[in-house]
Amino acid sequence: MLIDNYPIGITLKFLDEKLESEFLEDVFFGNLLGHRLIYLGGTFLYTVFFFLDCYLMKDQLLSCVYIRFFVVCPMLLTTYFLVGKPLYEKYFTAISLINGFGAGGGVLLLMVQATSSWSPFYYGGLILCCLFFYVFQPKQVLSNVLAWGVLGLYMVVTAFFTDTPGAIFLHNSFVFIFFNIGGMFACYSMELSQRKEFIHRFTVQDQADRLYHALSEVEQQREKAQRLSLQDSLSGLPNRRHFFSVLANELEHSCQIGQEVSLILVEVDNFKQVNDRLGHVAGDQILALVGGIIGDIVRKDDTPCRYGGEKFAVFLPNASSQIAEKIGRRIMEYVECADISVGHAEEFLTASVGVVTLPPGQQFPVENFIDFAGQALYKAKNCGSNQLRKWTEDLQGYGA
Repeated sequence: MLIDNYPIGITLKFLDEKLESEFLEDVFFGNLLGHRLIYLGGTFLYTVFFFLDCYLMKDQLLSCVYIRFFVVCPMLLTTYFLVGKPLYEKYFTAISLINGFGAGGGVLLLMVQATSSWSPFYYGGLILCCLFFYVFQPKQVLSNVLAWGVLGLYMVVTAFFTDTPGAIFLHNSFVFIFFNIGGMFACYSMELSQRKEFIHRFTVQDQADRLYHALSEVEQQREKAQRLSLQDSLSGLPNRRHFFSVLANELEHSCQIGQEVSLILVEVDNFKQVNDRLGHVAGDQILALVGGIIGDIVRKDDTPCRYGGEKFAVFLPNASSQIAEKIGRRIMEYVECADISVGHAEEFLTASVGVVTLPPGQQFPVENFIDFAGQALYKAKNCGSNQLRKWTEDLQGYGA
């Protein structure tokens, strides 16, 4: 048998153990209030029907009190407090059988002691027990075992331990049998409906989870592509496009809040000669190394980038000229001290640095700001390389 392409056995059990476990957890053990109401309702009925004992079995009232209030009701209430505990879920079948046969057996004991053991009142109580099994017992196989088991007990007890007339015994037995047959099919239909609803929800949830994961993967790929589009693949730093975007926004923001900002341009000295002599692979390794040095030195809020070729830039928000100069000299020092081995030879590199700082509240176009740093860099290189120069007004137009 299949439910939405999921195989299920004749006992309404999913052949997939994981699916069956999820179904039990969701439908059977997910509604603990319903389980508690079963045992609370059974205790209530057993207590209420004591008034029937007071009317029909005055001579055996003490025995009735013992059966109802010292055996069955404590058993049902104990199980009520067990619901939700790990013990209840672990031994659910055994606990259900004990309570089911205990409740049915209690009614049978009352029937045996009644003046008329075929009394329709106690017989109705037995039918009520079975109705409870069919309607409220969540597992249809278990509910059928209980109901047919109680029927069997009734037939044995009535036939061998009471003086119930044969015609009444047969009449009651047939009524009980047909009641159980009807209850069996009703219970089967109820659980089948529960399993269909669960599979529908499971399928919808599974599809939703798959869609969510697919969308998450697409979003991750999109974010990765976006990061790559803003990142220089060689140095690992942001690329020029991203740098210009950040620079434009930050310059405007810093001007509004009256904050100093600085810009550093770094260029590897004599890189063309090194690249021509050692090859492009070695040249790429050098650029990656310098990019890594700059990325490690700059502050958390700074924005470094590979500006182009052997040139790098660092934007420093809220940074004075002294801070920018300090960071620029550290970059020069680390580059000069870097261990660069190409083949069996060692290469010693230096870098030149140009620094420009805008006073608080002053605003320049992005191109002018970069141009000022470039003029300072050209001055540093023309002074013999491995130098740092800061832009001043006397450099206006220098290197242009």
